[in-house]
Amino acid sequence: MTYFDLQPEEVTPKVVGIVGFDGVAALDLTGPLDALARASLAGASNKRSVCYRPVILGLASKRFVSESGLPFKAEATLATVSLEGVPLITSYTRSALTGWTVAGGIAENRHPPGRGPERRR
Repeated sequence: MTYFDLQPEEVTPKVVGIVGFDGVAALDLTGPLDALARASLAGASNKRSVCYRPVILGLASKRFVSESGLPFKAEATLATVSLEGVPLITSYTRSALTGWTVAGGIAENRHPPGRGPERRR
């Protein structure tokens, strides 16, 4: 049996994190959030079951501003340190169906001062 064989009444919404940061294009954040929030399955009695629970994750802080000035507040932040002591921004997820875990991380200071993307005002 696969996830898609389950009846809507049996489906637990999957949590999907969308990462936001200062200077993000608002549509790049809100578009996927809206699409995931609307996804649902119809049951035998025409009862709809929600497929996903999208959440906003902040890179360095819970509050950030899009390139157009729209403020956002994240549910959580992604911060950790590598074995070498380098501050990282990370994310991970574990599949309830397969038990697999997937993780990824990037260095917080990946751009030298004055050489990274600049925020528009």
